Formats: sequence, C-alpha cells, structure tokens
Amino acid sequence: MADIFQEVEEDLRHEQMMKLWRRYGTLVIAGAVAIVVATGAYVAWKNYRAKQLMVEGDSFVQAVLLRNAGQTRQAADAFAALAESAHDGYGTLASFNEAALLAQRGETAEAVKLYDRLAGSASDKALRDLATICAVSLSLESADASELKARLDPVAAPDNPFRHSARELSALVSLRSGDSATARELFKELAGDKTAPSGLRTRAEEMLQALG
Repeated sequence: MADIFQEVEEDLRHEQMMKLWRRYGTLVIAGAVAIVVATGAYVAWKNYRAKQLMVEGDSFVQAVLLRNAGQTRQAADAFAALAESAHDGYGTLASFNEAALLAQRGETAEAVKLYDRLAGSASDKALRDLATICAVSLSLESADASELKARLDPVAAPDNPFRHSARELSALVSLRSGDSATARELFKELAGDKTAPSGLRTRAEEMLQALG
C-alpha cells in the first residue's frame, strides 16, 4: 500500500513539474540561451579587443621606431593616426608622443593645443596633470601669467605626483611677472625638499644663486 501512495505522490509531483515547465519552461530556455549568448559575446569581445590591442601595439612600436630613426614628421603623422583610431590607452600615449614631436620640430602652438586637449580629455587624472605641466612649460613666454598660475595651482597640491614640477614652473612664471620674492621663496622650498627629484633641487639652488 505504501508503494502505491509513493507512486501516486511521484506522479503528482511529475505532473506538477510538467505544468510548471509548460508555464515557465520557455522563460528558462530563453534565460539559458541569453547566458550562453552573453558569455559568447563577452569571449568574442575579449578576443577582438586582444587582437585590436595587438594591432594598436604594433602601430605604436612602428611610430616609435620612426621617431628613434629621426623621421620626426613621419613619426608624428603615425602617432596622430594612432591617436585618432586607437582606444584610450595607446591613443593617449600616441597623443603625448605626437605633441612632444611637434614641440621638438618647433611647432609649439600645435603641441600646446594637443597638450591642452589631453589635459581636458585624458581618462586618468595623473595624465591630465602631466599634460597641463607640458602645456604650461611650452607657454611660459607666450600665455597670460595669471592664467598659467591658475592652471598650475591644482597640480602643485601637496599630494600631487607632479607638484614639484608645478612649483618650479610657478616660480618661473613669478619671475616672468617680476615677482622675484615669490620666485625666490618657491625655489628655496624646492631646494630644501628632499622628496623632490635631485635634478630639480639642483636647478632650484642654481636659480637661488642667480637671484642673489
């Protein structure tokens, strides 16, 4: 008798499962298919991105080889093309290299424009600050002094990795403005800052001697 009840119970459970499956089975299948498709798409995207990065990496290396060979115009064009087509990583590096080559060739205004664009668009704050430093260093003699100081002040914050360079540039801007007292104070701080690079400390000491 117990076996009969057990069989009936199993039949009822099976029937209930079939009803549930008929009601929700389509959704379960759709969900499973969606998971498989999503996983496949992710794997495909990773493979595509890996191949894309390889292509971008090869293009970057070729541009560097042109630069090292002294073919600055061809290298600048190669970096510009990569910056236009590549994603953020290689694209940003390419833009920095293109700007440096433009500055090297004496095309300062174009280099500053490119650095300014990086200062406003680079995804990483450190890279934006670096671009600001580069732009200001090329604009010391041409841009408005108060504007340069305003750009440098945030980068000169105590926790910024580029603070020493920003303070050195601020001192030079002060000198250009005729404010030798501020410049002397900034150079004095830099010369005594053990966390500053040794080359920068040496320059600060030399500037202090020159200022008297």
